[in-house]
Amino acid sequence: MKRGLSVLLISLMLMPAVSSQGPGLEQPEWNIGWVLEEDTLYMDLDSDTYRYSMIIEFWVDNSRPIPLNVDLDAEFDIDAEMDYPSQVSVGANSNETFEIELTGSGINSDGGFLDAKSNRTLTLNAQEVLGEQNIGSNEIEQILKFSSLHQFTVSFSGDLVANDEIKSGTDEDLDVVITNSGNTIDAISQIDYRFSGCPQMNYAYGGYTNILSDTGADRVTDKPLEKGTAIPDVAYTTMNLEAPSGHPDKSCKFMVDVTSEGNGKTYSGIMEFTVEKIESISNENNEENGDKDTTSDSSDFAVEDNSLPAISSLLCILTVIFSAVIRRNDPK
Repeated sequence: MKRGLSVLLISLMLMPAVSSQGPGLEQPEWNIGWVLEEDTLYMDLDSDTYRYSMIIEFWVDNSRPIPLNVDLDAEFDIDAEMDYPSQVSVGANSNETFEIELTGSGINSDGGFLDAKSNRTLTLNAQEVLGEQNIGSNEIEQILKFSSLHQFTVSFSGDLVANDEIKSGTDEDLDVVITNSGNTIDAISQIDYRFSGCPQMNYAYGGYTNILSDTGADRVTDKPLEKGTAIPDVAYTTMNLEAPSGHPDKSCKFMVDVTSEGNGKTYSGIMEFTVEKIESISNENNEENGDKDTTSDSSDFAVEDNSLPAISSLLCILTVIFSAVIRRNDPK
């Protein structure tokens, strides 16, 4: 009896020592993580619909000797459709893989592209559930970006508008507007200016180019838009269109073709106008002046015709007087 009591007392004395060594024995835990450990994943936009659809896999590891139940909650910082299990169960000492299906659009509410340079964050939170209580959690994040889309839009502004007139012998300034309507910075790999239907027309750089960045900063240059010009947002360049003095009345087109360095595609803009020959206006004025001259000449001739009888009568009177004087001086 005494021996049993001694063993019990020794055991009780040793318990604090065993407890102090307890933290060195790690308690089995659970964890979550992404199957693809990439710094950035890309949402590939369809070139026709500008939508994306992707599957992102994650795992839940349970190193405990009992099953694990976790509630899942995913958040994305832009509008998107997410399909994933709201709760998963993982068996004891096992690791299982699950999926998040992410679907959305690269177009914003204004109809433009969402910026491809900005980071988008997907957050996955897992809460351990025991009964109805959440007793622990793990959270992971993934950075996503949109794939790059390149696109230019060519338009025109200034005094010359569509279907306007340019008189022969004069010129007009026209602003050519190149807008980067893609979702990332792009550059011009080729730009061509040309006339269609009016080979006599001439064009020249008007001396003003303004390139705007997506932050609103201006970059004014003394060069026209040319190969290699980077366009973050929009660029305005002035071209001078000249109609030679001998240009006939004709419908014309001024065309601008811009090729994207990003995708190799060419985008075009067309300004239609007409040339009015000044000579046709002058001829009308000359015809009106000719009618006036004819009327004036006719009036002059009438005055001269009416004055002829007066001159003839005076000559007759002078002749009679002269004859009378001669007869008076006759010696007979």
